[in-house]
Amino acid sequence: MDINNKTFISCFSVAAVWFGTHVGGGFAMGTQTVNFYSKYGWTALIMPGLAMLLLGIVFYYAYNFSRLTQTFDYRGYVEKFYHPYDKFFANTLDLAFIVFMCVPVGASLAGAATVFETIFGLPYLAGALIITFIFYLSAAFGVKLIAALSSILTIVILITLSSIAFLGIDLQFDKIADIIVNQRMTEGYSFFGAFSNVFVYAAFQASIAPVIAVVGILKSKKEVKITVAIGIALNAIALTVMAVLLLGWIPEAITNPLPVLTVVNDLNKPILFWFYVVALLAAYLSTAATFLFSVGLRYKNAKFFDKFSKDNIFNKKPAIRTHVVIWLSLLYCLIVSLGGLMPIILVGQKAMGYAYFFLIIIPHLILGPKKCRQLENEKES
Repeated sequence: MDINNKTFISCFSVAAVWFGTHVGGGFAMGTQTVNFYSKYGWTALIMPGLAMLLLGIVFYYAYNFSRLTQTFDYRGYVEKFYHPYDKFFANTLDLAFIVFMCVPVGASLAGAATVFETIFGLPYLAGALIITFIFYLSAAFGVKLIAALSSILTIVILITLSSIAFLGIDLQFDKIADIIVNQRMTEGYSFFGAFSNVFVYAAFQASIAPVIAVVGILKSKKEVKITVAIGIALNAIALTVMAVLLLGWIPEAITNPLPVLTVVNDLNKPILFWFYVVALLAAYLSTAATFLFSVGLRYKNAKFFDKFSKDNIFNKKPAIRTHVVIWLSLLYCLIVSLGGLMPIILVGQKAMGYAYFFLIIIPHLILGPKKCRQLENEKES
């Protein structure tokens, strides 16, 4: 498969949005990875890859359907993909999207505010307000900025976390090797629990809205395939390496809210510490920006705005609608973030996973092949 530079850049940009949405606060802090993978022992070597493969299949159909129908907003996508059951799924997914939007964005707000408080001594609320404004700026100025931003932040995050992983695995190599080679499970955790998390993790990462928002730059099925391959590779490798790294700090990491920071401190390399802080903030920013942009895209045409007169600023300057939606979303997520990061990760993510498994994963695996094939046949005829 021949790939020119322009094609690769476009595909990488879209895959980077997926990666940026994935590597939020829970991932970069390690809490999320410990909760789903590392605490189960040796299975941390294989389960992350299986989860990303499953998610990649779902996103392949989502990307392709979005491209074939030229539908990049969440509501329009749901109405077309789930037809003739679109009314039920549209309303149910709308409710789920609104409720669960606070999980990734709220976690990013809470995590960034905690970084400001812990490292820079800034009061939590002040840090939360500052990062809220930064998130707004990053989300309010269009798809090209989001794609470019995610690409840059992806590189920053990959380099930093790769350095931490390389040094951390080397530090605890004997312990990690013993767990994997001898297939040791952590006491109190089962293989079944580890395997079930493949589906739960893939499902809670299956938020379609952020990833289809940037699919417009993909021009062919070939580019969709390249994008999905890049996305699976990026996400599976990063998640597996992180899960294997944190095996070296099990069982202590199970109750540690900042396991990766503990690894960095144990490495005793000040420059790496500061690079990690930057990467952590970048992870929060990339996740929040993609979600907030997709929210603005989805609700800027909400019927609520139709109630205003034609001379109203919302109708004279429709772009203002997007800014209002983003600010309202940020306020909601800010309120949720005041409850702290750990409850969002430990409770919110699993609830999100169970809901999206039935609302997104299963429908895309069943309906996706048929609908995409039908659209492709129509275009060829």
